[in-house]
Amino acid sequence: MLILNFHRVEPPTGLEITRLAPARFRTVLDAISTSGLPVAGRGADPLAAGSRILLTFDDGFESISQHALPELSGRGWGAIVFLIAGSVGKNDDWDVRLLGRKRPMMTWNDIKSWAADGMEFGSHTRSHADLTALSPRALRAELADSKSQLEQQLARPVRFLAYPYGRHNAQVRDAVAEAGYAAAFSTGGRLWDGHSPLEIPRVGINGMTSLLELRSVIRSEFAQGRGEGMDWRRRWHGRIFESLNAGSAAVGNWRRANSRQSHATVPACATNN
Repeated sequence: MLILNFHRVEPPTGLEITRLAPARFRTVLDAISTSGLPVAGRGADPLAAGSRILLTFDDGFESISQHALPELSGRGWGAIVFLIAGSVGKNDDWDVRLLGRKRPMMTWNDIKSWAADGMEFGSHTRSHADLTALSPRALRAELADSKSQLEQQLARPVRFLAYPYGRHNAQVRDAVAEAGYAAAFSTGGRLWDGHSPLEIPRVGINGMTSLLELRSVIRSEFAQGRGEGMDWRRRWHGRIFESLNAGSAAVGNWRRANSRQSHATVPACATNN
């Protein structure tokens, strides 16, 4: 199964790798449609047998509600949108920005409306933390709190998780299973063979993805059924994107550690009280 991963779909505002312009996004959808491969539909089990392509969106930016989901709905296609529970209705305060611009996230009204239309929503944790860098207690809170908050708002089970930055290890996967998630999505740039549901790989589609590469990715889904190779997964942009993910995680970890240290610091005058 070919699982595509998007982040933002919005008009250009500068050099932003994870952004895809709306017109470019429609071109991607047209290429998928032309392939004839069945896409997971609205209201259906996203991982059901028979679907060959699944679309996913990380973070839950407002631009997805404006520019991406209407396009999918019009085609009868579904998607999984992975939400950062603590950022719903706020701005992307966790994000690493070069120019300091903050972007709005989807509101609960948006989310509930699209859920009623048949879109699936999953957890992207509570605060977009690098789960591999957390204590066991903090890890459980990121997983359990986001799941319960989303389930309370949506009044339905939340079965899926996307790892922030695509990062996970055995301890994280054990905690994901303990929290009650049925499947968890990472990165990795390859097709999913139906095994290891807590390590489902996805292929990132972003501003660096050419149409030639997209068509190569789609052809690889055909090739998988014939047991042929998938040389496209070694393309240079995939390696660069993985490196950017690692860098963003490092910055996020530094911010989190610095925030804990500042909150733990007690003013000198307070020690006399």
